[in-house]
Amino acid sequence: MTAHSDRRLVTYAAAALLVLALVALHTHHFAGRNYRQDEAWLVHMALENTLVENVRAGAIADHPVSWYIFSDVWVTLAGDRESMTRFFSTLVTALALALLFRLASDLFDTRTALLAVFLLGTSAFFQFHVHEFRPYSLLVMAVAGLQLALLRWLRRPDFRRALLVVGMGVLAINTHFFGFYALGALALAFVILVRWDRGLYLRALGLLVAICLSFLGWLLPFLHVTLVLVSDGFNYSLTTSWESLTYLADRMQLNPAPLGTFLLLLGLTVTVGSLRAFTPVRPFSVARLRFDPEWRKWYGLIFAASVLIAAFAVNLVFQHVVPRSLIIILPSLALLLAFALRALPWQAQIIVVLLVTLPAVSYFRRFIANGPYTEIAAFMAETYQPGSPVVIAMPLVWQHVPVTYAVRTRLSQPVPNADLLHLMYGGQDGALNFMPDPPVNVIHNYSAASLARFDAFIGSAAQVWYIAGQGDVEFAPAFVERLRAHYLPYRSIMWTAEADGYPLHYVTEYRRIPDNLGDQFVFGDQFALQSWALTGSVEVVPCQTATVESWWQASSAPANNYSLTLVLVGSDGIGVAQSDGAPAGILTGLWQPGQLYLDVRAVTVPCDARPGEYPLLLGLYDPDTLVQLPVQLADGTPVSAPAYLTTLFVRPG
Repeated sequence: MTAHSDRRLVTYAAAALLVLALVALHTHHFAGRNYRQDEAWLVHMALENTLVENVRAGAIADHPVSWYIFSDVWVTLAGDRESMTRFFSTLVTALALALLFRLASDLFDTRTALLAVFLLGTSAFFQFHVHEFRPYSLLVMAVAGLQLALLRWLRRPDFRRALLVVGMGVLAINTHFFGFYALGALALAFVILVRWDRGLYLRALGLLVAICLSFLGWLLPFLHVTLVLVSDGFNYSLTTSWESLTYLADRMQLNPAPLGTFLLLLGLTVTVGSLRAFTPVRPFSVARLRFDPEWRKWYGLIFAASVLIAAFAVNLVFQHVVPRSLIIILPSLALLLAFALRALPWQAQIIVVLLVTLPAVSYFRRFIANGPYTEIAAFMAETYQPGSPVVIAMPLVWQHVPVTYAVRTRLSQPVPNADLLHLMYGGQDGALNFMPDPPVNVIHNYSAASLARFDAFIGSAAQVWYIAGQGDVEFAPAFVERLRAHYLPYRSIMWTAEADGYPLHYVTEYRRIPDNLGDQFVFGDQFALQSWALTGSVEVVPCQTATVESWWQASSAPANNYSLTLVLVGSDGIGVAQSDGAPAGILTGLWQPGQLYLDVRAVTVPCDARPGEYPLLLGLYDPDTLVQLPVQLADGTPVSAPAYLTTLFVRPG
């Protein structure tokens, strides 16, 4: 093996290790991160729909088909957990970085290629969007592959390379509409950089036509979305303005920002200078390309500028530019920055690499807000009773999608569609219909008819869940008030942006207030046991858990904090199992007079318990003195403390 071959092998090994390190960094940043709404939508569709149904949904929703196919197949094979679905994005990202390495090697040299891969892979904007389970990793990979294939075809315009150009082009435009901007930018670069050759230009035109013909099946949806955008546009898109360009630059900026700005300005400066010592691995024919060898440093700049100018020009007619869709220019910008960095002394290159590495490994920038959807499902799973109605109150369909996905797929007993009620503003039914198994219970306004629908949906369920988030629906409180007429908030949790990095979300579990409320026992002179119920049968077996729900009310504001005890007593009168704690999980010193409080408490029958009768007792005591509060019936008749509730009959296990 020659010294040149050895150096080449070392370079490729270094490139492979760099790619692996970058995707490992990306994966680490996304570890445990919940799905965003678009991810949840795609995964849920893959779970609920057939492949044909998802392709049809893409046509209706005006999205190209490639990612629908890949996501459906991958979820079917690997499952719907975040780590597994995003692993597909990781694989595609690794391929995109590898293609960028080959592209930069062809244009310049292997050191520039390594720097380009490093700069792209540490970009916070790139990290965030290509590791979501969204089409952007595939779009970047397809566009990078298209550029590489076209350059290789220019070197040797044979059928095999032509087929690769067409394949990458077809993949790009059928993954995202912005693939057309990449195609147009390459066509412009071809005209600027390639000398006139009638035969070569005709063959290139044939490649372009072949790529565009593949889009005929998606032409009608494309025209439909165009007409929609002309009239409405995306409410989250950028305007064509200088402010939008500065906003885009901030999001795509290399970190630290001053260093990124310096490299960008340096790249623009050295572009007008000499190519210096940069030598491509496989030089292109001088006769075929204009400005050889200087064209190489202009190539990335022409591509990025063409995409930006075209996208923002079309944006004047209808607003469609969102920052993440312009991720296709990042590889070209990475080439430009790498070219600039390569012009510095090697000592400066090392310093820049270290300065970029530190924020890349220590800080993860979130470009789009997320929600605690896995946490919502985990909170509900603790006490969710099958058949319980779930009310989701959020103003926008995009907020309903991930919550719906979480409760319908992430509980041990998933919530069926019929048990979900959506409170949201009107005018979004079309978007709801794109959801897999579209919602069947939706209320858009406050009216007598809506209240009647709400009452019919809730019925007499023992448990109701209420989930709300950022931007609560204005008419929702009227339905909550209706709910509280017969239900008591039992458990609640809230996630706030300040504490958890999420937009505001909260979940409340409501329990139905018993119809037979009334003083059954009075503890001390303040606490009245209004109702109680044993969950399940009085017949139990060893190791089984018995749960008691008890409803309490204080006649006046308690001055002290008392503990509640639930005791299972053996035949000898000695307790064999016990559960103590603040009743209803709230210090009694904080109780409000006349307000109902629900306590749910369980004891476990000892696994060595012998068959027989075991009385179940309930009491309140002072935790400082351990003295039980005296107990009396509603008519004032004293009874022993703790009070007797019922008897459990332990049968052989």
